[in-house]
Amino acid sequence: MEILRRAVLAVALIAGVAAAAGAAPPSGAAAGKSGAATPGAATAKSAQARTASAAGGQHVDGVAAVVNDDVILQSDVEEQLYLLLARAQQQPDSDMVDTLRRQVLDQLIDDKLIVAEAKRQGLTVSDVEVDRVVEQQLAQKVQELGEEQAFREQLRRENTTEDRLREKYHHDVRLQMLGQRLLAKQFPSRAVPQAEAEAFFKANPSKFPKAPAEVRLSVIQIPVTPDSAASAKGRDAVLEARKRIEGGEKFAKVAADVSDDPNSARSGGDLGFFTQGTMEPAIDKAAFSLKLGKLSDPVLT
Repeated sequence: MEILRRAVLAVALIAGVAAAAGAAPPSGAAAGKSGAATPGAATAKSAQARTASAAGGQHVDGVAAVVNDDVILQSDVEEQLYLLLARAQQQPDSDMVDTLRRQVLDQLIDDKLIVAEAKRQGLTVSDVEVDRVVEQQLAQKVQELGEEQAFREQLRRENTTEDRLREKYHHDVRLQMLGQRLLAKQFPSRAVPQAEAEAFFKANPSKFPKAPAEVRLSVIQIPVTPDSAASAKGRDAVLEARKRIEGGEKFAKVAADVSDDPNSARSGGDLGFFTQGTMEPAIDKAAFSLKLGKLSDPVLT
């Protein structure tokens, strides 16, 4: 079988010679259930649900938790649990139901804490803002189900109505927006200058994950045959392409014009990112010895 050799003009755009990861800002909440609350934050007390029988066989609703002066009823927990199970369309065992019930209660306590802390800090959300998001969510729900009739059927399966769903969305959206504003106030965003970020990275390398160096490689591939005349012709074609690029033409345009490989030509010669040792040895050596944004000499592979 005839073996073809290719003279390759490669440019390596070095994406990074060391791994770097953006440091996420610390996250926090208005108050935690672990006992480490922020100053002035609300506190929550859990209580076992109690159901008592009154005269005539009526049942008194139990208290699931008390958050400051606000009470979470057992019926609140059971309602949220019912909706959760209805949407999941599964039949979990009793242990799973108990776990979900505890998670629902924890979430309801968190919700009360967020509202209390937002109120303490004077944060509010207008009805106009909430209504706009609620209408968007309802429209999206109908769109996901495909038609209005399917939406009505889903409401029936969940044993609810559009008004009740709207009320729930209204509560959830207001809570979410309050939480976002509370978080933004507690941890305001700050643009970090590039020089400051690089200085922090260099001073704290142990805080960042390690990753191998990568280069982003773009190539122009021109085939040559084993005879010397064809080889010289191929090299001349590569040098001519290099001359066009050095003269100001975009690498991607030249690659699209003259590269023999149709796949890389369509992407302007871009092959993506590579770590050292994953390419052909000749190309690997040329790519990792180049400076950022520079052109290599022709490489024979």
